[in-house]
Amino acid sequence: MKKRVLGLVLTAAMTVVLAGCGQAASASATENVQASQEEAKTEETTGGSEVRKIRIASSSSAVPFSYYDENGKKTGYEIEVIKLVDEALPQYEFEYYDGEQEAIYTGLSTGKYDIALTNAYYTTKRAENYEIPENPIGASPAGLIVSKENADITSLEAAATAGLKPAPYLAGDGNTYQYQKYNEEHPDNQLELSYTSDENAFSNAIVGVAEGRYGCHLTPVSRWTTVIEPEDGALHEYYDKLSYSPVISISTFPIIAKGETQLTQDISEVLGQLKEDGTLEKIATEFYGFNPFDLNATLTEG
Repeated sequence: MKKRVLGLVLTAAMTVVLAGCGQAASASATENVQASQEEAKTEETTGGSEVRKIRIASSSSAVPFSYYDENGKKTGYEIEVIKLVDEALPQYEFEYYDGEQEAIYTGLSTGKYDIALTNAYYTTKRAENYEIPENPIGASPAGLIVSKENADITSLEAAATAGLKPAPYLAGDGNTYQYQKYNEEHPDNQLELSYTSDENAFSNAIVGVAEGRYGCHLTPVSRWTTVIEPEDGALHEYYDKLSYSPVISISTFPIIAKGETQLTQDISEVLGQLKEDGTLEKIATEFYGFNPFDLNATLTEG
């Protein structure tokens, strides 16, 4: 009797073991199929190469280029464009980080980041230190700030004709290039330029124009929309005394770590396609309220 019971127990145990082995084999087979499908998908989109993560740093409060909306979502003109670039380049996976401009460029130079999105103009110095795509990411409006009394002056030529003196610029500031180019093209109607070593040059310029000590100041739209126009802006107290008019579009670029030539080329090709099919103009109009690509010809230094 014991032998018969023992035999039944052993038979039952073997059945459980075999069933377990069958389940394990089935699970293993399923996992292998899923892995093969994922591998095939990766090969289909990346040509069999491993997807490379690209670290992109940008501001958290630079309206309208890169900021968080009321729902806590990172958005802005440059952010939405670079997301489309990411979709078009399956060999890369873009990761996003926040930072202040100085820290972003330090990170770009030290290998912490691969790309900086800072509404950056082309300069020869940047071209020496980093990689810059041939095709720009956008056309950033630069506008003329004048007093309310001079609100009808909406161009550099009109400012020069009226004899408005620009506020001093911090030496080396990329915005001075637009003034310099204007003077080169208008030898008979010059703007009087001056420079300063004061790090507070921008705030001094705004106060100076508001108080009538200077006639005008050319600056990117982001400074107006983040520092002067908002009620919580650092220089909002002068808002009612000033007028702002977009006068020219300046080409802007993603700034890429030195040596990343393939990444730079890949991004440039996609940016060119987005410009050609009208996507950049559509997104820019959404964030600026107008198409900045229609403002004059976009300019670059060099």
